Amino acid sequence: MDIRPPQFFSNDSIAEHTIEQSDTRMNALSNVIQGFSDVEFNGFFEIDTTISKIIDGGYKRVALQFPDYFLRYAASIAERIERESKAKMFILADTSYRSCCVDFLTAEHA
Repeated sequence: MDIRPPQFFSNDSIAEHTIEQSDTRMNALSNVIQGFSDVEFNGFFEIDTTISKIIDGGYKRVALQFPDYFLRYAASIAERIERESKAKMFILADTSYRSCCVDFLTAEHA
């Protein structure tokens, strides 16, 4: 007779599937972004709109936060915004998060 304790946890994780699917989608999106012209890149990341809001608001220090899969573009975006707005850019890259989560605490220190 084989006596085993009940299995409380599945070996098949929904989270792992979600992460794998998300990674696949983000890699595909990244490939598309790399083929963008400057105009398309600016439009996708709403760079001109961001610059206008910074200038209109008179902001001098701005913290930029990106999901992990867009961090590779953060420096380029920050340089473009800083050059046009004359505001100092800070890239928040100390935590891993999804696009829905805003790091208010770190932004307060920028």
